[in-house]
Amino acid sequence: MDNLIDAVMQPPAIRPHFVAAHRSYRFTWNKPNVDAEGVVRGYLASECGPRIRRISGFSKRLGWYWIRDHTIRIGKIEKYVDETAYYRVLFHELAHSTMKGCVARPWRLHDAREEALAEVTSLVLLDRVGLLTDSSLERSRRYRLLEFPNVDLRDVLPQVNANIVKLTGKQ
Repeated sequence: MDNLIDAVMQPPAIRPHFVAAHRSYRFTWNKPNVDAEGVVRGYLASECGPRIRRISGFSKRLGWYWIRDHTIRIGKIEKYVDETAYYRVLFHELAHSTMKGCVARPWRLHDAREEALAEVTSLVLLDRVGLLTDSSLERSRRYRLLEFPNVDLRDVLPQVNANIVKLTGKQ
C-alpha cells in the first residue's frame, strides 16, 4: 500500500483541471467487472451496505453518497469513459458509506481527510480487482490537489485498512 500512497502523492503530469470521466454519447462497450461486482454486491448485502440509485441523464457529479438516507447515486457503467472510471467512483462512494455506523471516523463527512480516505480506499480496491491503471492514478493525483492538498495520506491509513476489511471482508 505504501507504493500506492507514494504514487498518489506525486504531482500530476499535467496542470490540475476538471477532467470529465463521463461520456457524452450513449453507446459503449463497458461491461461490469466480475471481481469488482463481487466486492460491490458483497458489501451491499452486508448489514452496513447502502442502497444504490442510478442517475438518469447527465450530471456534473459522477456519483455521490447521501448519508441522510444511506444511498449512493451513480450513473450506469455505460456512461463512463471506461470500467475503471466507473468503479473508481463507485468504490470512492462506497468508502464514504462505511462512515454510517460501520467504521468510526475522528472527522465529519465534509472533511478533507474523508475525501482522502475515500480516494485511497478506491485505489486499493481497484488494485485488488485488477483495474488500477496509470490514468486512474493520474486522476487521483489531480483530485488530491483539488480536494485535499494538505492531507498526508499516511494519516488515513488506519481508516483505509478498516474500510477495506468492511468492504471486502478480508485484510
